[in-house]
Amino acid sequence: MAGARTAWAYGRLLRDQWRSADELLALQQRRMQRLIRHSYESNSFYRERLDRCGVGPGDIRTSEDLTRLPVVTKDEMRRAIAASADIPKASRWASTSGSTGTPMRFPFLARDLSLLNLTWLRPLRAHGIPARARVLEITGPHNIRGRSRWYQRLGAWRKRSISIFAGEEEWLAALQASRPDVLWGYSGSLKLLAHFIEKNRRPAFRPRWVVGVSDLADDEGREAIRRVFATPLIDLYGAAEAGCISWICPVCGEYHVNSDHLIVEFAPAQPGNPRKILLTNLNSYAFPIIRYDIGDLGYPSLRAPACGRGLPLMRIVEGRSDAVIRLPSGRLLSPMFFFAAMKKFPWPVRWRVVQEEPGRIRVQVVPDASRAFVAAEAGAWIRQAIAEPVRIDIEVVAAIPDLANGKQCAVISRVADEA
Repeated sequence: MAGARTAWAYGRLLRDQWRSADELLALQQRRMQRLIRHSYESNSFYRERLDRCGVGPGDIRTSEDLTRLPVVTKDEMRRAIAASADIPKASRWASTSGSTGTPMRFPFLARDLSLLNLTWLRPLRAHGIPARARVLEITGPHNIRGRSRWYQRLGAWRKRSISIFAGEEEWLAALQASRPDVLWGYSGSLKLLAHFIEKNRRPAFRPRWVVGVSDLADDEGREAIRRVFATPLIDLYGAAEAGCISWICPVCGEYHVNSDHLIVEFAPAQPGNPRKILLTNLNSYAFPIIRYDIGDLGYPSLRAPACGRGLPLMRIVEGRSDAVIRLPSGRLLSPMFFFAAMKKFPWPVRWRVVQEEPGRIRVQVVPDASRAFVAAEAGAWIRQAIAEPVRIDIEVVAAIPDLANGKQCAVISRVADEA
């Protein structure tokens, strides 16, 4: 039964993208109105917010009406979820990477989480990747499953996973051994792999498609991936709390927003400056996500899609200023290495990695007062994951400020790049 529902939802996902812009807007608004009504009736956090604004569920009829509600920050969302008595007991929990240094956990109904997972398949089909493609995934160990999913046992989206902790040598060995159709991974890790292959003049199998997720690639990384693998990087922008938010279109050259499943707002900013991205997840009924400041910056596009899809476009998504960490051996660690490592011990409220010399890494942590945090254990785990003689200093602090430009940054390196 679950398989039939998933297949139906997948078919609709593929069909809906071809609706007109007006049809998709009407669908989005119906789903938004339903979510707002549910939020008011079933969630005390949002009911109190609407009441304070003097707004009733019937007053929110369009996405423009959403601006009558206040933005929800990460800290507000984390505290509200932790204190909520309204979350269904059968909820499933999704964990963010903590890419801003603020790890988060979000509850979802099973059907909603299934829909979020399906949104990642739309861009793959748009780029011509068939369901029977074989995938090699470089990911955090928390994402590696011991058992295949039911559709993988039927031959769809068959996947081999390797830990981000393994490093470039093992990533390359896995690539050579599995010879996948698709190389999938954190964009920063794919960039490191491309540089490793190029620098060491190693032979490497070239998959037909390379897909980057989580941390967005910069122009230099895209070009390195194109040189080494002879195929462009397929960029997917998303988050655990929202699924695939937007994705690069092979025809339009910009990012389509999955507007049938979420609302993307761009907060006001000075002309020419990137704007904060606010998300409303239309599939978030366990604990609604409405006007949530995800911590990313971007720009709306004024162009109409040239591919025939009704999904609107984002002109650019601007990644954060997270840096690559350089070890004494010359090995490089992408920011996603630390996002995976920080999941191992009890969740801090916020963290930041700072490197000022190759042999030393400073980890600032704002611990969650409701959970036990042992600095020595955290340092030992990170040292074990790095597997090199590096000094790890854990600093427990009361707060970690944003950068001077207002960005949230979890990994900072002051070690100069080698030529």
